[in-house]
Formats: sequence, structure tokens, C-alpha cells
Amino acid sequence: MSDHADSIARFLRPRSIAIIGLAPPDAGTPQTHWEIMGMRVLANLRRFGFDPAALHFVSRSQSIDGHPAHATILDLPEGIDIALLTMDAAMVPAAISECGARGIRAAIVYASGFAEEGEAGKQRQRDLADAAARAGVAVLGPGTVGLSNFADGLSLSFGNHKPVPLEGRRAVGLITQTGGVSGQTRLALEALGTPVSYSICTGNEAVLCAADFLDFMIDDAATDVILVFAEQVRKPETFFAAIRRARGKGKHVVLLHPGRSPRARQAAAFNSGAETGDHAATIAAALDAGCVVTETLEEFWDAGELLLRFGDLPRGGAVLLTDGGVKGILADICESEALPLASLSPETTQGLREAARHAVPEGNPVDLSGAGLTDWQVYGRAASVLLDDPAVGSLLIAIMPGPPDIGLRNARATLPALAGTAKPVVYTLMGGSSPLAAELAEEMLAAGIPFRRSPERAIRTLARLTRQALAD
Repeated sequence: MSDHADSIARFLRPRSIAIIGLAPPDAGTPQTHWEIMGMRVLANLRRFGFDPAALHFVSRSQSIDGHPAHATILDLPEGIDIALLTMDAAMVPAAISECGARGIRAAIVYASGFAEEGEAGKQRQRDLADAAARAGVAVLGPGTVGLSNFADGLSLSFGNHKPVPLEGRRAVGLITQTGGVSGQTRLALEALGTPVSYSICTGNEAVLCAADFLDFMIDDAATDVILVFAEQVRKPETFFAAIRRARGKGKHVVLLHPGRSPRARQAAAFNSGAETGDHAATIAAALDAGCVVTETLEEFWDAGELLLRFGDLPRGGAVLLTDGGVKGILADICESEALPLASLSPETTQGLREAARHAVPEGNPVDLSGAGLTDWQVYGRAASVLLDDPAVGSLLIAIMPGPPDIGLRNARATLPALAGTAKPVVYTLMGGSSPLAAELAEEMLAAGIPFRRSPERAIRTLARLTRQALAD
């Protein structure tokens, strides 16, 4: 378990907050960068409905929107849950010490200029960590965009976050070291119809790291799947033990950990001061702990969506398509990505022939050839046959879309056969960026069926999830 378990609630469910370093545009002199960031943090708190009576300010301005502000941290009332430090890096260690003196036990440090900036920056980060240890302050950051708690309706971020209530839905939790990956992943998941419970950017991880928040999410009722983007896995024993604990509770952890190449390791050092270490050993340990390991952002996002919708993929897949040439291409990709393909039973093969109303070549992938040209109900009939086979654990449907109205017609004819299935189904319309009916993606989303334009993308993710489920 994390050494900071008692502190995490102050970050995710604070009762009182101090924003330190903000200033409004009318403060007398032009706003600094961090004064503007502080006002953005305040705007998010208001957007999410945080109690204004529980907000406190330290500013060179005497008031913030009519509310009195304090001149120094030491003027704040004692025992505020968390301080949000919007200030230059050089000011942070002293500010942390003053927070500790006022009984503030948690702080977010947004500023960059620490371990990612050479030896001087590394020393500044050590000074920050030392000040936090002496003052008894748990620190998120530095170099973070903050966090948002969508489960309870709270944002401590300067990013453009909006309330998205879960309304009882199961959700994905995000822990990322960088703000860019955090924002892109959250938006990508929302576009896939995948709710997000928490979005936490850990930054340089001078004190708190991914492992500390991972433990919280494992026990959180709103979070079923946890996505972790880590440039460096700090506290590896705690991190991998948490993954094992998550699997024991039926939750999945998905990891994206760059660093295979020298350029990737250099990028991590410049971005967050991370020292990636032995990348291969980290990946091996993650897989051994039961983590789903991804290599691209698309796999990262797709794994989150599929695991939340369907859970484990413990059996081989089936691929249903409509062209013999594409069958060979996708068969090769399934083999290169090591996606186990189910061996179809004789009953399934016969059922496919009856569904297609003509001869269907044996084997998997399943090629319906031109049956759909005149009988667009055939895709649904064939999909039902495949989903009824106990050996089939997932289904990828790969169809040439044709004109937009034809692609929409085929999808609408197929969706009823897919509704309510417990097995993962991914519906793909090939053709790259060829036009589709505007309402098609929305109807797929409403039906709860993952929709892609690339079967290759779907195969990569299905392969990773199936292999990990079979290894558990």
C-alpha cells in the first residue's frame, strides 16, 4: 500500500482550498503567467461548483472577485486541506515550508523548472522534496496540470475541464505524468463514450507518484479500469503490488511506458526529469503482475474502452469480413500481432453457410464474399452465429463501406444482432477517410458497439487484451 494513503483524500475530496499566487487582471500591474494560471484554476473550481466559502487566496491583490485575499501564506487560517501553488519554481520550496507551518498537509505544484532542467533543476526538485518532508506536506507535481475528480465534481487543474457527471456509470481512471497525454486521453475516451472518473497528472513526481494514486483508484467504487502513462515507474515494488491487488479485485490496469529507444528516454528526461531505467525489465514486471501493456496512444485508449465495456477477453477471436483479398491481409496481421483466432466448430461453419445462403470458405477469418451486395441482413445473421460459438471470445467485423448510405444501411441492419452481447465486438468500416453518413458513428456509440475505420487498429488492441487474459 502507498505510504501516502491518508493524504490522497485531501487531493481528491478537499473540504477547503487555498490558491496561492493568483491575481486578477485589474491588480494594478500586468498579470504574470502564474497569476493567470491561478485564475484559471479558480475558474475551474467555480465551474465545478466548489463552495466559495471554503476557498482562500494569497495574492498581491487585496481581493479576488470581491472576496478578501491574504498577503502571505502565514496569514492563512490553520488546517486548510490543500494549497494550490501557482508561482515560479524558485519560490516553491519556501512556500511548501510555510504551508506546513500553517498545518496544510497537501499541495499541488504546477510550475516547471525542476528535474527536467539539468543539474540546477534537479537540485531545486531535491530542495522541494526535502522541504515537503520536513513540513509534512504531500506534494503532487511539480510540472503538473493538476487533477480533476469527475466522480464527485471537482477540478484542481488549470486545463479547460468541464463537469461530466458519471450518473452511476462505471468509469476509467487516468494517471499520467504529462498534461498533454492526460488531456488527449480524456478527450479520446469521451469521444469513445467511455466515462472518466479521475484525471490525475503526476508531473515530475517529486513526492507523490503514480503508485500512490493507483492504490486509491483500486479501492474506488467509481473506477473499474485504470490507465497509467508513466515515463518512469517510481516505487516499483508498490506499483507492481498494486497491479496484483487490482487484478485480485477484478480491476484492470493498462500501462503505456515509453522508453525503448534512446530518443524516447531523452524525451522523458527533458519532459519530466524521468529516468526510465531498464525499459525491458519494467515491461516484463508489468506483464508478470497482470498489467495490460500498450505501445501506442490508440492502443491505450482502445484498451480502456474495451475493458470497461466488456472486461476480460479470455478466448480467441473471430474476424468477419466481405472480401477474399482483405481476408489474407487481416490473417497476416492477426498472426503478426499474435491475436489467437478461435477454431470454429462444424456447427458454426454450417450455420455460416446457412446464414450466407451460399458456400462460405472454411476457416477464420470468415469471408462472406459478395453476399452483402444484395442481402445486407447477412452480416447480422453471420455475426449471431459466430457469437453463439463458445470458442469465440471476441468478434471483429470488417466491412467495405461503399457510399455513405450503403454503409449506414448495412450498419443498421447489423446492429440488432449485436445488441446486448457480452462478448467484445468491434465494428469497422474500411476505406480510410472515405465519407460516411454523419449519424453512423453516433448510432454505433448509442448502441454500445466500438466503431473504428481501421481493422488493423482493432486487431492490435484485441490481441493485447486476449494475450494478457490468457496469461492470467
